[in-house]
Amino acid sequence: MVAGGNLLFRGSLLVAKKKLAWPLGAVLVLLFLVAKQWPDGRLHLIFCDVGQGDAILVVQGSNQLLIDGGPDEKVLACLGKHLPFWDRKIETVVLTHPERDHFTGLIAVLSHYRVENFVANPFGLKHRQKFKELVRLLNEQKIRTTFLHEGGKICWGKISFDILWPSKEKQFLLENLPREKYGSFSLVEEKLLSPNEFSLVGLLRYGNFQALLTGDMPVLVSQILVWRQEIPRVDVLKAPHHGAGKDNPWFLYQATQPQLVVISVGKNQFGHPSEKLLKKLEEEKIPFLRTDKRGTIEIVSDGKSWFLKN
Repeated sequence: MVAGGNLLFRGSLLVAKKKLAWPLGAVLVLLFLVAKQWPDGRLHLIFCDVGQGDAILVVQGSNQLLIDGGPDEKVLACLGKHLPFWDRKIETVVLTHPERDHFTGLIAVLSHYRVENFVANPFGLKHRQKFKELVRLLNEQKIRTTFLHEGGKICWGKISFDILWPSKEKQFLLENLPREKYGSFSLVEEKLLSPNEFSLVGLLRYGNFQALLTGDMPVLVSQILVWRQEIPRVDVLKAPHHGAGKDNPWFLYQATQPQLVVISVGKNQFGHPSEKLLKKLEEEKIPFLRTDKRGTIEIVSDGKSWFLKN
């Protein structure tokens, strides 16, 4: 009886130890994941691979800025990988302009994350139902919406995102076009204007690190900004309009002298990126990366130097 009792006792003790091991293992795994995803204080500039479209995530500490959302829900996978699993809040979302390959994914973002601020152009396209769905979500969730143009700025800590375009003149033009109100946005006929001409262009600064994020900036806007000497030399340049030939004039690259060009692009019927642009970049020995070839591209900076993480 004693021996049997000892065996039973030992067996019970063994089971108890196993039961204790499971919670301890789970805690250790959780601590490992938290340590791995804990913000390191540096700037992380992430060009998400979302196919033919734009989605750029800027992370510094516990603050995030998302610029555009791509053509579908692929942006969620990028956010899930690069944001801590416990952080379901995005401080600021920016929509450069109301085209499907830039705004559609933001509908999914608003459905899965709490967004504090939304920055955009004050207009949309009249017959885009998906855009109306986005505006409806902004209204339902009571998200603070701000319209910015040149001179506007988004700041937190040592980071600033300075808006270089659209100009005040472009805003005045919009206000005098036939339009209808939808929420706080103005909806206009697509034939009356090109959304690209109003695309938000911004200069991201963190210490000595600078990146020019161009949206779908057309050649005319490049000409104006270069002529005004509003574009400085930068470390990183996002090629305008997915590397489209007509919207990537060489004078833009001469003015910015980038150390790296990022082309956000996917399978498309438009011929993006331009073979002429790629050849010129190779001839001038300017490094470039494409999201359709490299996948998501992450750049990390401490404000003094920077490097590619992936």
